[in-house]
This record gives sequence, structure tokens and C-alpha cells, in this order.
Amino acid sequence: YTTGLDKNLLGDFLGDPDDFCLHVLEEFARTFDFSEMGIDAALRVFLESFRLPGEAQKISRVLEAFAERYYQQSRGILASKDTVYILSYAVIMLNTDQHNPQVRKKMTEDDFIKNLRNINNGQDLPRVMLSDLYHAIVRNEIRISYDNGIGVAEMTHSRWVDLMRRSRSTTPYITCDSRVLLDHDMFAIISGPSIAAISVVFDHAEDEEVLRACIDGFLAVAKISAVHRLEDVLDDLVVSLCKFTTLLNPTASAEEPVVAFGDDTKARMAAVTVFSIANKFGDFIRTGWRNILDCILRLHKLGLLPARVASDATEDADNASDSLQGRLGEGSVTMAPAPALGTRRRSSGLMSRFSQLLSLESDEPRSAPTEQKLAAHQRTLRTIEACHIDQIFNDSKFLHADSLLQLARALVWAAGRPQKGGSSIEDEDTAVFCLELLIAITLNNRDRIMLLWQGVYEHMAGIVQTTVLPGLLVEKAVFGLLRICQRLLPYKENLAEELLRSLQLILKLDARVADAFCERITQEVMVLVRANAAHIKSPMGWRTVSSLLSITARHPEASEPGFDALSFIMADGVHLTPANYVLCLDAARAFADARVGGNERSIRALDLLSDSVGCLTRWSKATSESVEALGSETLEGAPRYSQELAEMWLRLAQGLKRVCLDQREEVRNHAIMCLQRCLAAAESIPLSATMWAQVFEQ
Repeated sequence: YTTGLDKNLLGDFLGDPDDFCLHVLEEFARTFDFSEMGIDAALRVFLESFRLPGEAQKISRVLEAFAERYYQQSRGILASKDTVYILSYAVIMLNTDQHNPQVRKKMTEDDFIKNLRNINNGQDLPRVMLSDLYHAIVRNEIRISYDNGIGVAEMTHSRWVDLMRRSRSTTPYITCDSRVLLDHDMFAIISGPSIAAISVVFDHAEDEEVLRACIDGFLAVAKISAVHRLEDVLDDLVVSLCKFTTLLNPTASAEEPVVAFGDDTKARMAAVTVFSIANKFGDFIRTGWRNILDCILRLHKLGLLPARVASDATEDADNASDSLQGRLGEGSVTMAPAPALGTRRRSSGLMSRFSQLLSLESDEPRSAPTEQKLAAHQRTLRTIEACHIDQIFNDSKFLHADSLLQLARALVWAAGRPQKGGSSIEDEDTAVFCLELLIAITLNNRDRIMLLWQGVYEHMAGIVQTTVLPGLLVEKAVFGLLRICQRLLPYKENLAEELLRSLQLILKLDARVADAFCERITQEVMVLVRANAAHIKSPMGWRTVSSLLSITARHPEASEPGFDALSFIMADGVHLTPANYVLCLDAARAFADARVGGNERSIRALDLLSDSVGCLTRWSKATSESVEALGSETLEGAPRYSQELAEMWLRLAQGLKRVCLDQREEVRNHAIMCLQRCLAAAESIPLSATMWAQVFEQ
């Protein structure tokens, strides 16, 4: 208890083999009260009294004294002081292993337990006890503070525990009821004043240690708010921190915002903190997402965001697929206006921002950046990297449903309402970026698509229906919609009809916009059909697909991929069904009538029509066999189905008849040959006498 003793010398003295030193060590150990303490807590209290010597034999003597004292006061499963000694040694080794940065391969829980087999008089200690001990050391290092007795000793956790234990034997005190009864209500009351108080200190403090203490306070408020699910408190905290980032203050250092941010320690600390809260406790953020997105948009406008922010979790799957030019995030197509915007977006990012600072190319000569500016810029870049902004969106699949929905709504809100008269380049850039993020979280949450789909669809519909000229925003909306359908159709059969219905938006595009993107749209539809033909089952879904293909028949660039997609559906009748047969006939006839692609394509379209009769005969034969096997009374719908097949055949014959009147002789003659084959195949299809009369009349 003497102040001023050197802890290093004290440790060496206590570990000395001299008889007198051993006697002192024994008496010293008896001054400790280890009753009702776990072995890790007892070691923390014991080892704070002196510096453990480095020599193995001295460590052994000290631990023997500790083991004897702990065993005297312990009750329960420890069979001997040797058990305590081995366990103590193992704890110190584990502490060094886990918290020494030079140890690369860390000991696992199983390794720790394995090392302590049969130490309790030939028996194993309970695994639960050893597991708890392992995690206690991993979570909380046994830190030994060496104040050498100068001044007031630092109040560590272990010292506090020891002080409380000693106070029990001196004066009585009231033991607090540790059950969580009022914590929620108490914190709800004190959280507001707490945030305000910490904010005042943070605003006025200059000392970095004080600022760090404030940040710890903010994080503690966030953690407790999350534990008690106090969304309003977390939202208020986010608002306060976003103000400290200075990113929402457009008047602050307008000339050099990046350098100013790099020079402002508080702003950088606040930015890292607010994004840490978003990543750790995002489940309980609601309206605060709007403030967080405002900060993200500001960083985006300054060109400071990493390019991966708008990527989605299945990026690799897209790269491996045979998707044709449908990736979001690529530059805009050549017909999109404002090429300067596309160039600026592609060159944005952390490294490009740094190269802009180093670049001296400009219309007006300017001096090279100073070392201070370069250093400030580097600090800004390191801060943005530390924020892990991309993680918010890539990990959105783990967010609670309410928080995810609020994040999606905040993105729609930040994008702004689309305007028919167009908007400024900066506004469009913001809208495009928000749309990319919205698409990313939609694809990341395919298992919860119903939660997001209504809002996402309405936002895209607003863009498509109000745009009258080709542009980057409508491009992202159209191909984002196609991409969502391509990716979700294989997984969401119950949503297939809804997804395909959404593609009808493309049919509502302004003629100028549709013409500009027609070829790429058709290529993406072809990808969708090739990958998902088996998942399109309803007539409505096929009507949407066939309509998209039919309108390409007369387009010079889009007709080829459109016809390829139709051929994929109709060739050999693999994907023809009663649900899409008539729709595909109409689409094929549109290609047969069109002059685009020449006579050769018209003839190939006629062959598709002619070959499709094989499906009708196959379906008719299957129906007849079923009737023979089970009887017509059993198959109630058999007569009606036969009638439908006959009407399909009549529709095919009528389509071929129209092409028989084509002005091109080669096409006309081929159509007559196809019609002849169609009539010859009719004997396999049950046509009524009335229908035969109608056929020969026509």
C-alpha cells in the first residue's frame, strides 16, 4: 500500500527465489480477497498491483502464490491449487496470444479448451466455463497499468471491482437492482439532453482527445438507442452529426470544399461516425436516411465517392452472364444529350478527384497546389474510404424491413420529381445516381421484392412517362427495369406477371426516346426471353413480350435481334404454348410483312409460321389420346380445348393467306407453299364442317 514503489522492481522482487522474498510473496497474496470472483477477474486485480516479470521461473512462482490464495477462497469445481495454477497460466498465454499484434495465427476456442484437458485431477473442466473464460479474455484484454505509484492511480475496471468489494467489508451500501426495468424510459428522457450536451462540447472543443471522447459518447447513444429500438433518438443523433460534417452547408468554403473538409478534423470525425452508425445501427434509422443521403449526394457532386457505391451484391453474376450491353453504370449511349455529363460521371471517383487537384491543365493558368492542400486532400480521401459508404447499400439485404423501406423512400425523395420540361445537368445527375442506388438495393433484396416493388415501379413509371427526349435518366430507368426483370424472373414465379406487366412502360415511351434505344431494348428483351422463356406462363406476360418484338419488325437496327428472339421462341415449337401461340403468329406475320431485312427474313418468318402447325397437330393428338384413355366425360374441357386448337389453326391459315397477297413475288410464292402445307396438316386437327366451309370460302 506504499505509494511511489516501482512496479517493475516490485515484480522482480516478488518473483525472486530467496526465502524472504517467497515469504513476502505469500503474505502479499493473502492481502487479496478473491471470494466469489471468477479467475479472470481475480487475475486482473492481482496483476494490476505489480509488473509481471518476464522470466519464466519468476512468473511460475508468482502464479503459484496466486493459485494457492485463489484456491483457498474458491468454492466449486476447481479440485486443487494445481488446477488453478495451470488455468492461470493458460489465461495469461491466451491474453498474450489474442492481443499481441505480432502473433498472427490466433488461438481458437477449441484450441484453448483442448489445451486444458484432464487438468482437474484427471477430469475436464466444464466446457461452458472454459468457453466463457475464453470469450472474456478475447473481448477484454487483461491490461496492466504501470503508474509507478506517482500521483493518483488510474481507475481501471478491475480497480473499480476491487474497490467495490472492499467497500462491502467496511461500510454497508445499497445494492442496485440490476434488472432492466426503467432503462428504456430513462434513456428516452435523457437522450435528447445528452446529445445536446455532447454536441456543445464537440462544437467548442479543440483538443483531439476531448473530440474522441465526444465521438465515443455519440456512438454510445447510438448503441443504447438501437438496443431499446428508439428510432426517433437515432434519427435526431444522425441529424446532429450530419450538421457537423459541414457537407450540408453549401456556403461553407465554396471555393475549396474538398480541401476545407480535409482541414476540418471535426467534420471528418463526424462523417466517419455518422456512416459508422448507418452501417452498425441502420436497422433503427428512419427519417435520418434523408440526411445521410444528402451527405452522400454532396460527396457525389464533389466526385469523392468510390465507384463501387452503386454496385449490387451480385455484380459478379452479371459479368459472367451473356447479357448484352445491359449493365447499368456504363456510359450513356451516343444519342443521349449532355455528353459532358456522361464524361464527368465516368471520371468521378476518389483517384480522379486527386488527379484533378494535381492537374494544371486549365483555360486559365494557375499555380500548383501547395503541400498543405495536397495533404488536406489526402486526408479527405482517407476519411471517405473509412466511411465504407458502399457497405450501406451492398448490405441493405440485412436491414430490417421498416428501415429498408425508409431508405428506398429517401432515395426517391432525394431524386426529385421528374419534369417534362427537362431539368438541369446537376439535377439529372443526382436523379441518375439515386436511381442507380435504388436499383442496387432492389436487386440486393430480391427475397423481399414485394416490400420495395410498388415504390420502385412508380418512380420508374414517372421517369418513363414524363420524358420526351433521350437522356441518361430515362436510359437508366428503362434498362434498370429490364435488368430487374432479367434477374428476378427465375426466382420470383409469384411475381412474374407483375414484373412482365411493368415492361409495358417501355411501350409507352415517347417515339423519339423509343427510337433512340430500340436496338438495345430489343437486345435486352432477347436476353430476357432466352433466360426466362420457361418462367413466362401467362397470356398477359407473352402479350407484353410479343408486343415489344412486333414493334421492332420495321426498325432498321432493332429488327434483327427482335427476329432472333422470336425465332428462339417459335423454332421447333420448344417454347410455343397455347398461351402464346396466337401472339407469336401475329409477331411472325409482322416480320413477314416488313421489308426490313429483305425477302430472306420474310421467308424465314413464313417458315416459322408454317412449322408452327406441328405444335397444333401434336397438341391435338395428345388431347385425342387423353379422351380415348379417360373418356370425354372425364375430361370436361376436352371439347372446348379442341375448339380452341381449331381456331388457332384458322388464325394461322388467315395469316398466311394475307402474306399470299404480298407484292414481292418470291415472298408471295413462298407464302402459298406454306399455306398448302398448313392445309395438308389440317386432317390431324378436328375442324367442324362449318369451319371447313369458312376456310375454302376465304
